[in-house]
Amino acid sequence: DDTMENVERIVSDARDLGVKRVVMSYLVLPRSMMEKVKQNEFLRGAVELLSEQTPTISENELFSYPLTKKLEKFTELEALCRSKGMEMSVCGCKEHRFRETKTPFGRTCFPFFTIAKREELSSDFSIKLETSHLICADSD
Repeated sequence: DDTMENVERIVSDARDLGVKRVVMSYLVLPRSMMEKVKQNEFLRGAVELLSEQTPTISENELFSYPLTKKLEKFTELEALCRSKGMEMSVCGCKEHRFRETKTPFGRTCFPFFTIAKREELSSDFSIKLETSHLICADSD
């Protein structure tokens, strides 16, 4: 759930672990997978928000959150990250239209490191992110 309260907790946790740069993205799904995921009552509402065909690196028919809403949300998230002393980027592979925007976060995927550095960093999966403290917006 991308409420600011939840995202702020995750960003704060990441900062506390020493993270300086983050790459964010919204989910993209092919139509066939969307239909399967909609069968799950807990995921149905989230999948129904993926209402816009999104140009991606794969050139397949993929759907995501509408671009205007992503831009609004990522603008808020970039300000949040900056306030925590972190730099934010957005995965351009999953949304080619970001490259056409003049946003500070509209870069390519993994913009902060070389390929060799990414491979070195991704080989260590010992860090675990605790999520039990996050709040579901519909938990009232």
